[in-house]
Amino acid sequence: MRKWFKSYYSAILLITILIVAGALLFRSNGLQTGAFLSDTEKSTGSIGQAQFSDVLNLIPGISKAHYTSQPGPHPPVASLNENGLSLDFGEIKAGQSDNLPDVFRIKNLTNEAVKVEFKIDGDVKSLLKTIELQKDNTIGSAQTKRVICKLKTTSRTPKKTYVGAISVYISDTSIKKDIPIRITVF
Repeated sequence: MRKWFKSYYSAILLITILIVAGALLFRSNGLQTGAFLSDTEKSTGSIGQAQFSDVLNLIPGISKAHYTSQPGPHPPVASLNENGLSLDFGEIKAGQSDNLPDVFRIKNLTNEAVKVEFKIDGDVKSLLKTIELQKDNTIGSAQTKRVICKLKTTSRTPKKTYVGAISVYISDTSIKKDIPIRITVF
């Protein structure tokens, strides 16, 4: 009986070793499931679960607001306050346009490229003709890009203060940041 007992446990030990070895081989050949990635795969899941501030940093640019009612120098369009970045383009005369090449900047804080999209809400939408990143909407790892805005009014644009928000989205995620915006037409 002792010989049988010894061979039984030897068989169990051998089966356990084969199962573990098979699992390790299965995993090393890339056939595993779960969150393991090969060297050629990219993870979009890491960004998908992050907060906006973990992925992108919004920084005021150097484009200046315009105020005809105030002497210069005028402040930058973008400013930081306790709620984050906000944009005040100042005053623009009805019938005029303005190109602002550095309203604010977006810095990618991750080690992978991020594509950014913009959406404009509120009545400023009728005045803000273009909002885009320099070159293209992809920001490489640790890269910073300028945001370019183009304003356009007509002689029929109502004279008032327009408000709204620019939403900065990280493509293929639900991560976004709303930036309040104000433009006065006189």
